[in-house]
Amino acid sequence: VASETADNFGRLAGAKDFFFSNSEKISSARGAAIIGAIITIAITWGFFFYGWASGSYETGSLEFNRAIANAYASTYYAVLIALISLTGIGTILVALVAIIDIILTALCEAGVDALRRVPGLNGACFTLSGSATAAIAKVVYSVDLMMTPSAMTSPPAASRSSI
Repeated sequence: VASETADNFGRLAGAKDFFFSNSEKISSARGAAIIGAIITIAITWGFFFYGWASGSYETGSLEFNRAIANAYASTYYAVLIALISLTGIGTILVALVAIIDIILTALCEAGVDALRRVPGLNGACFTLSGSATAAIAKVVYSVDLMMTPSAMTSPPAASRSSI
């Protein structure tokens, strides 16, 4: 009984090391999280600058402001996920979110159109990470138009006064 109890404590200590300490088992996961965050941030800002340089939006326009807010939100989310995954339990949580996102994306691409009709995603497939990024972007930058774009460009209606 004593040796069995000692073995159980040894297993618990090993689990504690994996989930909450600097064990060797998660050092490669930490490196991967940092490298993944750097690659994600580089791609995000690369797309932003490509869109800006190609004339997809002009500085100061609504499209530019929305694009920069989305790039910022994606950067924030990548850093947040990298920080969460620095612990063993965080790595498991991030992996779980990634698996759910893969399943949701596969279902969406297989034809489940309900995943494209989620409000606030503009027709993109619903994923947990995509929704989180969209929510961060909405907090950073949100616009409510007071009139329709066609009303802003059409000339004013002629006066209907009778003489």
